Amino acid sequence: MRAAALALLVLLAPATAAAYRTSEDSLFNQRAGIVGRIAFEPLPVPYAIFRASSDVPEDELRAATLRAFQTWTEPACSALTIRDDGTTTTPGIYGDDQNVIEWVESGWTGHGFGSGTIGVTTNQFLGSGGVWSIDESDMLLNGEDFRWVIEGGEPDADPVDVQGLVVHEAGHFLGLLHPCEQIANDGAPACPTFTETPTMAPIYTGEEQRTLTADDVAGICYLYPAPVMPDAGVDGGAPASDAGPTGLDPGIVATDAGTPADAGAPPDDPGCSCRAARPETPPPAWALLGLALVAGLRSARRR
Repeated sequence: MRAAALALLVLLAPATAAAYRTSEDSLFNQRAGIVGRIAFEPLPVPYAIFRASSDVPEDELRAATLRAFQTWTEPACSALTIRDDGTTTTPGIYGDDQNVIEWVESGWTGHGFGSGTIGVTTNQFLGSGGVWSIDESDMLLNGEDFRWVIEGGEPDADPVDVQGLVVHEAGHFLGLLHPCEQIANDGAPACPTFTETPTMAPIYTGEEQRTLTADDVAGICYLYPAPVMPDAGVDGGAPASDAGPTGLDPGIVATDAGTPADAGAPPDDPGCSCRAARPETPPPAWALLGLALVAGLRSARRR
């Protein structure tokens, strides 16, 4: 069985921290029976770029995109590996088993997203015998309403830092959710004040978003844990510690905050902040994520 999930990026002013969350923590996924650790299998995770941004040289953009994905492979506690398949002539299409990244430079709203949305990441899940994995992820980035740069990206998204933004989106691509939301939603708590802003927080911070915090590392190591190696001590020793706790937080009571203005909602769940990966080809089941990094005022994006 396939199911689709969508990560909608909307730029918010810095506000607020919580423990990492993964696709299994989404209440929408749980209602659809999508449970357990949900990650890509087998590794490496491949991706290809369908259309690059015209704002920067293609070779520099490809290098920055690869650096962004490789950021998630750096923690020693993770077994994650990535494969850059270069470019492709096929756009992101629901259910084609291809992981595609595309900078959309015209007709952005035709995809069903508002002009204030910087990027959208969709996950398609595959279930077999009650075990779920990520079967496909596609990333659309708004090249029509935002200017992109390799160096000098600003926290107000004018311009947007390629590497910083793609690091965040790559986290969704690999199965991470926001650890919190500006308003509690889909099982996520409301964000408190950050002392250290996680890369996966619903806040765009420009070049600062290129690096991972301890919370981001714990999340990726939970999804893609390194093999447990026995200790070399007496009697074989004890196995290495687990990569971290699960993303579930039983102490949080979720509330449904309704639908953001730019997000839309599928007809079967008027409170959700998502829409189908491809509205013209609806999936047979919904795995819905309320994820957002939203751009507020137009003047904050373009002058």
